[in-house]
Amino acid sequence: MATIEKDMIEFKAYVKDFYDNGELLISLSDVVKHGCRGGNGLVYYTEQHECYNKYADPIWEIMYQYFDSCGETVGDFLARQKVNCNNSFVCEMTWTAFEIVARELLEELDPDNEAL
Repeated sequence: MATIEKDMIEFKAYVKDFYDNGELLISLSDVVKHGCRGGNGLVYYTEQHECYNKYADPIWEIMYQYFDSCGETVGDFLARQKVNCNNSFVCEMTWTAFEIVARELLEELDPDNEAL
């Protein structure tokens, strides 16, 4: 298995394990509905930086694949978000990748969920 594939699997497991509190589907649904901005995950800069530092490669791959499928670039997205410092860069990259993976997990685990 290629390194990036392994890293992607590990990041997906990280997102799933983040909510290992017995209410995984509710937590994933909240992220899908309200995003991480709604206080549903990776709220603190320390959490965001820790996640980004550990999973930068899969985060970039997720972001690239997602925005490429939308006919955009990651740079377009970051400009639209008005990213102007390292903290906002890490925050936007981590939150968005986290939200994309949360949606994928919810689609796998509960395809009829109303949040989808």
